[in-house]
This record gives sequence, C-alpha cells and structure tokens, in this order.
Amino acid sequence: MQNFEDLAITMQLDEFEQTLLQYIIDNIDNPKAVQIRSVAEANFTSTATVFKLAKRLGFNGYSELIFNLRTKPLTNPESTGFEMLFEDVAAHREQFQALLNQYHDKRILVLGLGFSRLIANYISERLLLNGYQSITSDHIQLLLANYQKETLLIVVSQSGKNARLLENIQNAANRNIDIISFCGDANSPIAKHATLPITCEPSQISGNRLDVPNSFFAYAILCFEALLDTTT
Repeated sequence: MQNFEDLAITMQLDEFEQTLLQYIIDNIDNPKAVQIRSVAEANFTSTATVFKLAKRLGFNGYSELIFNLRTKPLTNPESTGFEMLFEDVAAHREQFQALLNQYHDKRILVLGLGFSRLIANYISERLLLNGYQSITSDHIQLLLANYQKETLLIVVSQSGKNARLLENIQNAANRNIDIISFCGDANSPIAKHATLPITCEPSQISGNRLDVPNSFFAYAILCFEALLDTTT
C-alpha cells in the first residue's frame, strides 16, 4: 500500500478520518483493539463511520481493510517506488544480488534476441557501470566452453520459448551454469531452466503482433532496476 501521507492526500481524507486510520494502523497487531466496535468506541464515533472509511479507501468492507493492513502494511515514506510497485520481484532481490556478487570478478553474459537484445544491451551496460564484467554476445557456445565455471548467464525472452535461446540455455543448465531469466511466462521452458527465474508479466501478452501495446520490455527493465536497487 501507499505511505500514510500519500494515501491521505490521494483519498482526500479529512482530519478525523486520518486520525481514525492512524488509530487502526497503530493497533493493527492487537485483534481486540481493531474490532470495528472497539475502534468506534475508542474514537467516539459510530461503527457506520468506521465502515464508511473502509469503503472510501476502496475496500468492500472493514474486514478487507484489516486484512490488507496486516498483509500489506503502509510503506515508509522513504521507501522507493520500486519497492511499492514490484513487491513480488523485490522478494528475489537478495538472491539476485547474491548471484551478482558471486560473479562480480568473473564474467556475466547477457542474452536476448530481437527486441529482447535491446534489453540485454541495457542490462549489460548497467552492470558495466556498476563494476561488473558484463558482455552481450551471440557466440555463447565458445564462451560456455572456455569459461564454464566463470560465467553467470542472464537471458531476456518475452515468450521464454525461443528455440535458439532455449538450446543454449539447456546447454548451460546441463553444465551447471547459473542462469537468471527475465521472461513473461513463469511456466516457459527457459524460466524452468533458470537458477533464478524472474517473471516480468506484461499487462497484455501481444506475442508477435505489432498493432497492440507491448509492455513486457519496459517492465523487464523496471524489474531489473528494482532488483539492482540496494537502497531498500
């Protein structure tokens, strides 16, 4: 959820509504204190007013508000936008950064074909700027043969099914090479071969169609940046 200040502004909560919401947040770990009747009595108001606050915040009822506050607490105002927008992706940050650190002084090979090659180039350049030995190359067979134990593979593929990429990924997996994948399908063959599969789910799967918006590539970059972020 948003931080408290942003939420109050966005929903245009008045002073009493802010006080009421703050009371619920402060007592969220006390089941008895956040019962709707207890909240109403503690704030000298009615249960209808408490219920109305939950509805105004976009929930179907008060119980849904409590559930969301317990499972998705309001973020600290200093939290980055990445943390708020990519909570599921951010859950992989520790493993992602551990893999990068493991190969910091080794070789990171970033692969992508077609439009994904543009994203691969971006990832490689960002890693270079952060001190990693990163390259993009189509000559993966030679690199894997010569640097098998010294290479981390990062692959970008919207479908996760590209035959040419899949053959290389299978070859790398058979050699126990660590693989990080950015795919649009968590169940794709490439994702299943990855040491760390990152699912960058676009709002609309467009496949090869050029007449509909395709958000995968932009989302893949944002996912990568969220994982690379060390400020949270």
